[in-house]
Amino acid sequence: MILENDNLYHIYNQGNNRERIFFNRENYLFFLKKIRTHILPYADVLAWCLMPNHFHLLVYVRDNAQDVASTAIQGETPDTTCGATLSRTTSRTQTSFPLNGCRSNNTVPILNKNIGIMQASYTRAINICK
Repeated sequence: MILENDNLYHIYNQGNNRERIFFNRENYLFFLKKIRTHILPYADVLAWCLMPNHFHLLVYVRDNAQDVASTAIQGETPDTTCGATLSRTTSRTQTSFPLNGCRSNNTVPILNKNIGIMQASYTRAINICK
């Protein structure tokens, strides 16, 4: 999937064969830390739902995500502090839902990669603990 700036996306995933992906409270908290690390530098999480066998995230890819991404590439650590709502900005008035899959100059490939890293690293950690 190609993510673009200034757009909303519903990101979701579920365990293989609908198996559990969260087994205890610490698993949920660990996953939320992964979201803070891998998603919040590039997007605001507007809503989230973690269920025993799947999760949903509604994210808004910020228009300054490219700036944050280039800062991260240069070796600086972006500010990833967040509040209880997992959001770094106040509010947005313009949103859109891209349906045509067109690629523009405003794509955020690092966020795409970070979503995969977040899920793979969580999966590795859970498989070690099972």
